[in-house]
Amino acid sequence: MLSRFARLWRTSVAFKLSTPIVVVGVVLVVVIYWVVRSEGRELTQKSAVRLANLLVDSIVLGAQINGSNSNVVRLVNALGVYRELEFVALIDERSQTILAASKNRLINSPQSALAEYTLALPLLAKIDRLENVYFIEEGSRYHMAARIKLYDPATVSLRDMTIIFVINAQKASGELASALNLTIWVLIISILSMLFASSWVQQRVLFRRLSKFESLIASEVEQLTGSKLVKRDGDEIDGIQANFLTMLQEKHEADVEREMALEAAEASNQAKSDFLANMSHELRTPLNSIIGFSKRILKTQENLDERQVHSLGVISRSGEHLLQLINDVLDLTKIDAGRMEISPRPTDLTQVCRYAIEDQQEAAHSKGLRLTLHAPETLVGEVDELRIRQVMLNLVSNAVKYSEQGEIVVALRYVDDAIEICVEDSGIGIKAEDQKRLFKRFEQFDMQSRMQIGRGSGLGLYIVNEFVRLHKGWLKVESEYGRGSRFYVYLPSKAVVE
Repeated sequence: MLSRFARLWRTSVAFKLSTPIVVVGVVLVVVIYWVVRSEGRELTQKSAVRLANLLVDSIVLGAQINGSNSNVVRLVNALGVYRELEFVALIDERSQTILAASKNRLINSPQSALAEYTLALPLLAKIDRLENVYFIEEGSRYHMAARIKLYDPATVSLRDMTIIFVINAQKASGELASALNLTIWVLIISILSMLFASSWVQQRVLFRRLSKFESLIASEVEQLTGSKLVKRDGDEIDGIQANFLTMLQEKHEADVEREMALEAAEASNQAKSDFLANMSHELRTPLNSIIGFSKRILKTQENLDERQVHSLGVISRSGEHLLQLINDVLDLTKIDAGRMEISPRPTDLTQVCRYAIEDQQEAAHSKGLRLTLHAPETLVGEVDELRIRQVMLNLVSNAVKYSEQGEIVVALRYVDDAIEICVEDSGIGIKAEDQKRLFKRFEQFDMQSRMQIGRGSGLGLYIVNEFVRLHKGWLKVESEYGRGSRFYVYLPSKAVVE
């Protein structure tokens, strides 16, 4: 029994919480029972004494009205009608004989004959006050004695008398006892009901949720560790605590591994960035030489035939294309490393837009495209000129690349505390499903156009978006497939317009 109790105490929170409640409930029932019984006993005792005083007063009053011995005897005998009064006797203290009794055969007998019916005889020696009730308690019976003085017509004097009662308190206070018993049972049932309700609520609400939470934690730990948990000694809270500590340990180990992997990845990324930077520098030097010499040779076209001029043009354009790819990779490396910074200063954006148009004028002219600028004479804003110039070059070159006819319009204005630049083309447009991925790295769309136009790095618009974001600006695109596109650049900067 004790071992089972100890096992339940170790393994069940419900048992730990319910046991004190049950103990408190039992103690409460015992205390209430004792208090109610004590109060009931005191009330019963008071009721018996009150009845005895009433009987004494009745005998004294009856004797005063008619003090003959026969009348007193009849009066004492008449008291036998009280169901609470089991025995009554009147003793003459002078002669120590029984003058009257509810048992007629005791009349004129010595007072010692009362020993068979009452325990009150020892009280006769203790009575020291007139009409003061003394009693001995025997279970539900009260053996009582009181001294009175009755008038004796024969001697024309008062005689000392002792009256003895045996009162059954259970009969005297039967309704009170029933009420007390009912109260006790109601209290006991109420307390037991509350204990049951409390246990039910704990089991239904608290412990069921606690068990679910323990299972959830255990499941998470099993997923982290990849192995089945072994049931440990202890209750639900001990299980939750142990599993939670295990989960924290596994999480800490995972964090350490992740930090090590992150450090390794950062080191690898740094090595990649350093390699690309060094390699790009090594590639740009000969490329610049190739581009420069090819352009210098092209300036002396009078000494070249048509085939040679065409070949030199291919060399120059291919070199410029390769140089742009290298620049894109370098910019991407700086962006990934978080080393791309801007230096805003007052810049004439109208001039930046003119530069982009002039740079692409020859390519547009070769395809029969018109390049148009709509801008104020001067619009000065706080921007990084180098980065915004690259933004415009990328947007205008894309417009030229993906347009076969029509016009490309570059519009510049200051609206709603922001500089707005719009590049509109009449090219192939962009499908709606592709627009969501437009500014991601290495994203290219429309395979047919790519094969016709040539494959780029897929970084141009990504770099444009990053440069604009560094200015705390944003991009917007409006395009209809087959109808052309509009790219909007918004730069939140104060501007001076002339």
